[in-house]
Amino acid sequence: MNLDTYTPQPRDIKDYDVDYSPWLAPGDSITAVAVTITSKTEGAMDSPDALRVARALPGEAEDPFKPAIQWTDTLAKIWVQGGEHGVTYKATLLIDTALGRRDEAELTFKVKDT
Repeated sequence: MNLDTYTPQPRDIKDYDVDYSPWLAPGDSITAVAVTITSKTEGAMDSPDALRVARALPGEAEDPFKPAIQWTDTLAKIWVQGGEHGVTYKATLLIDTALGRRDEAELTFKVKDT
């Protein structure tokens, strides 16, 4: 399910939220969030400028093994950066919950240098 489409610029570093509170059952909460970013444009993900999950939260040192993903009981937040002008990317979020539910959702990013 595609939740929304955004148009960032190549040098942006921004956070994007997905509110799961309408979907979660009473007493359920998010326990894990994983994010994968892909593109249908051939070779786009091989570029050093490809859109990616940021490697640090604002104010923290960059760590390639700790992606900038946060969550609360009901909200998933991803920080993304980069992207090549004219390329469309898809960020797929996979969340797990305390009651054993799993949801997959997509955010679309159409990068445009304006």
